[in-house]
Amino acid sequence: MNIIRLTLADIPSVLEVQQDAYRPELLEIAETFEKKIRLFPFGCLGCWHEGELAAYVFSHPWRADEILPLDFDLKQVPGEATCLYIHDLAVLQRFRGRGIADRLLENLFSLADSLGYRDYTLVAVQDSEPFWAKYGFQIKTRLTYGASTPASKMTLTRHH
Repeated sequence: MNIIRLTLADIPSVLEVQQDAYRPELLEIAETFEKKIRLFPFGCLGCWHEGELAAYVFSHPWRADEILPLDFDLKQVPGEATCLYIHDLAVLQRFRGRGIADRLLENLFSLADSLGYRDYTLVAVQDSEPFWAKYGFQIKTRLTYGASTPASKMTLTRHH
C-alpha cells in the first residue's frame, strides 16, 4: 500500500470511498475536495492498493475555534491558522482494520510537525469518537453537523 498526495484526477475515486464510508446526509460534492487539493495539496493524501484508492485524508491549516460546515466554500487557508484541521478521513469498509488510518495520520502528524503545528481539530461523525480518542483526541463539544447528524468537535495537542 502506497500513500501519495491526491490530485484532481483522483476525485472520482475519492467520491467512491466517501460513498462507501458515510451515510448519504454526510456526502460532499466533488468541488469541495477539488478546492482542498488546490488550496493545500500537502494535506490531501490517499492510500492506494493495487491501483485502487483504499482510503484518503483531507486536511488543511485552520483556526482551532472554528468548525467548517459540510461543502464549505473554502477560498483560502487563513494566514492566522492555529491548527491542522482534519476535514475528512475515510477508509473503504473492506480495507478497515489494516492500519491504513494509522499510516495516513502518521503522515499528517509529520506534515504538521514540519509546519510547526501542534494542535489539531476535527468533527467526529458516525460514532467515531472512540476511534479518534485512541490517538489522543478529546471531545470539546457536541453538535449537530450537516442537516441533522450528531457529532463532536474533538481536539488534540501533540508534543514534538
